[in-house]
Amino acid sequence: MNKLIILIFFFSFFLNNSYTEEKKFCFENNDYDQFNSIEKLNEIEIEITDKKKWYRNIFLIVRNQGWIKNDIKKNHRAKIIFKFENGFLCQDIAKIRFHGDNPDHYKIIDDFHIISSLNIKLSKSNIENNTEFKLFLPFSRADENEIFATNFLKELNFFAPKTKKLYVKINGIKSEYLFQEKISKELIEKNGFPEGPIIEGDQRFLHTGMRNLNLGRVINKNWSSRNWRNAHVSLDALSKLNKVYLDFYNNINEFKIYKPYAIYYTDLALNEENIFSKKNYYLNFYDDLISTMNIYDHALVPDNRTFYYNYFENYFYPIYYDGDITPQKKNISQINLNKLKDNKEIIKKINTIDKKNLNYLNNLSGAKLINDESVSSLLNSIVYNLKHISSERSFNKEEIKSYRHTKYFSKFKIDNIMLIFYKSYPDNFYVCDFDLSDCKDEKFDLEEIGDILSQTYKKNTKYKYIFVSNDFNNYSEKDYIPSKNKNWINLETKNLKIKYVKKKIKIDIDEIEKIINIEQVEKDGRVILYSDKTIEKWKINFNSNLNYKQNIPLSGTLESLDGCITIYESKIDNIDVNISNGICEDSLNIVRSSGNINQINIKNSFKDGLDMDFSDIKINSIEIDNSGNDCVDMSFGNYNIFSLKLNSCKDNAVSIGEKSNLISNDLYAVNSLNALAVKDSSIVKLTSLYSKNNKFCFKLYNKKQEFLGGTLKLSNLFCDSKYVVEKNSNYKNNEL
Repeated sequence: MNKLIILIFFFSFFLNNSYTEEKKFCFENNDYDQFNSIEKLNEIEIEITDKKKWYRNIFLIVRNQGWIKNDIKKNHRAKIIFKFENGFLCQDIAKIRFHGDNPDHYKIIDDFHIISSLNIKLSKSNIENNTEFKLFLPFSRADENEIFATNFLKELNFFAPKTKKLYVKINGIKSEYLFQEKISKELIEKNGFPEGPIIEGDQRFLHTGMRNLNLGRVINKNWSSRNWRNAHVSLDALSKLNKVYLDFYNNINEFKIYKPYAIYYTDLALNEENIFSKKNYYLNFYDDLISTMNIYDHALVPDNRTFYYNYFENYFYPIYYDGDITPQKKNISQINLNKLKDNKEIIKKINTIDKKNLNYLNNLSGAKLINDESVSSLLNSIVYNLKHISSERSFNKEEIKSYRHTKYFSKFKIDNIMLIFYKSYPDNFYVCDFDLSDCKDEKFDLEEIGDILSQTYKKNTKYKYIFVSNDFNNYSEKDYIPSKNKNWINLETKNLKIKYVKKKIKIDIDEIEKIINIEQVEKDGRVILYSDKTIEKWKINFNSNLNYKQNIPLSGTLESLDGCITIYESKIDNIDVNISNGICEDSLNIVRSSGNINQINIKNSFKDGLDMDFSDIKINSIEIDNSGNDCVDMSFGNYNIFSLKLNSCKDNAVSIGEKSNLISNDLYAVNSLNALAVKDSSIVKLTSLYSKNNKFCFKLYNKKQEFLGGTLKLSNLFCDSKYVVEKNSNYKNNEL
């Protein structure tokens, strides 16, 4: 204690240092884009603005000992300098705070110096699209084993945060850290998926000795509370995960706080068989795979787990985080070698990994101790453990369905807990005490639902509120059997899988002529087209006779996908699409797909005409007339469109963003707000732009912090209005 008092006294006289060399802010530097990657980042330097405040905070954390509560982890303003390869430097302003729940996240260097794991939130820039990241003390994440684990799992197509070992200097103290991107929407998008609910364990009760009260919480609540569709998707996803956790907890006879209880069947419990099951088969091996890399199965305990819910597929994807990786051959003396689980498929996939390339990735990530020999040894241990998993860890759907959690919280008799259940569309909820003896009807707005989903709702500080489920009857009635959602109808024809909303869509298929005629009967009518082969030479016609004014808010049911027609994760070859009067966010939405389209004709769209995301598409001709928002919107992909003829687009005729590329010969845009918007690290190469009767002929700008500006390379411009080129964007004329 005396040492701590001396430290506080010493740092109360600590003067702020300033950098002698002036450095540009990253977002203002024209060269930043070519260096902005985690691989090229060599070192970070952090100078905390108010050092006295920082050290008072860190000393408080050290004195606290044991579990470190969130309310003592304060935010601090700092200047941060990034040092890249070839000597490139730039800076930003950041908020930093202590990261971690246990003492392994700080280290006392000497009587005057303490270092710790950190959360970093940048003010204006990004590092490889990450506006937030973590700096871990290496021993808090098993050092370079964490680098191996994240690279290994990414090689197997699992979600894992990019990790690199580098030097960080904080207030003059230089130490090695593990840089790791934060689990966020940017991680999902960089893996080529659209944002959806990201759910992690709610750890509010971990330090109280009641770990079996921890359910899930949505961490990207801004997405969930953006509109009613997102809210209901999130409520449904969190309810499914919470049900699995409650069933799991209730099936444990005597729960002991010190014992790690791992779930080994999440894929089986969470994911129903559907048209995407075949491509997602590998997810079934995640739990077994992670269990081979840690003796205590740390990352498989419910409150340590994280999932991304893909609402297009109705599928949960596990996200690796905090595995405490220590790969070694496990003791098999207690295992019956005649009763082993069949993991041949994942072992086969592991054996196809290029070991030299994996070691190269590890070295690129700053690993110094891992080499070709150790990579082989680590993989051998994992395969050995996979081969010796007992068949007692095999589960089936019927067994999992037999689990119950009726009135689970009532057996704890905790008066300061209130349970929240979603009741009915759109905003009706129950709020109940722990034993359901007193339940009240309440309505919540979108902002409150965001707090409920993130388990941070606080109407009365006397209580801790827990969102439980969207199925009150299943929770409260012992013998209740929940009914399956049968709102979607599935059919298949000639390698084409079609999924559409029951009673809200009429569909007619001519298999000989390969023509699909679709009628939108109600405004929530939607169609998904998918093929694990190729959608080839089909003509798709869509029409709605509904009378619905543009930009009046749509309802937000679970079935309300953005696209009236969604082409999802498919190869396309020479198809034609005609859409009239679509009552949806997008008349046509192409997601995670590739190939070529002959022509697209769209008229009278409620909002966007055509929206393409995470795709690689070549189109001969697009004609769109009268859209309530953008006529064409492109993101996260590569697009080649020979000709675009666009009229009466309420916002942009063409909008391209989120690190996309567009090559086009002719863009003809009239009677719109703006002919062309290029933003957020996107590049457009265009031969001719014809802009007539638009307020702007083009705008180049940066909208989202995780990206930079836009670039337009244009040969011929015919424009009767003005254009805008904002800072960090580039307009290059006659360069094609």
